[in-house]
Amino acid sequence: MSATDENVVWFDQLDSTNNKAKELALRGAAHGVTVAARQQTGGRGTRGRTFYSPQGGLYMSVILRDGVSHIANHDTFTYRMAQRVAEIISRAAEKHIAVKPVNDLIYKNKKVGGLLAESRCVNGKPEWIVLGIGVNVAIPDFPPALQEIAGSLYDRDHIHDHDRFDMIQALAKQLTSALLS
Repeated sequence: MSATDENVVWFDQLDSTNNKAKELALRGAAHGVTVAARQQTGGRGTRGRTFYSPQGGLYMSVILRDGVSHIANHDTFTYRMAQRVAEIISRAAEKHIAVKPVNDLIYKNKKVGGLLAESRCVNGKPEWIVLGIGVNVAIPDFPPALQEIAGSLYDRDHIHDHDRFDMIQALAKQLTSALLS
């Protein structure tokens, strides 16, 4: 593990960035703290599905505290955040990323990523939300069960760690400020 700036904690490998971010949120981590990993061994999607997360992807989870108490519907929130993520990645990658409701990121008719929102509620209102984002940036090979549905933005390792870190910082900054606007 290495902390690369005060708000982003970067790991070589984690079971799940959402799990680590929830652990940090429970310990009082501030709004905007972001957990990122080069690889996840237990990446998760909605409805308990697994999210294939080998090296070559962008895996991150942002702790959101400010402005979340009014959020009543996770699906609406997740879809709104997926639209923001698709816009940010489309600009950065110069590729058109679409959103398939509620949380899938689509490129060339294949799923290239997704979002997972998990929260802790107190008196029926979110105290914090952990927003997990996984994007297949440059994954050349998928397991047979995923080959027809999963895709990657690039065919090979097209970006380096500093590029991933820049993207993670940009996503975290824009998503944390999106709640306040």
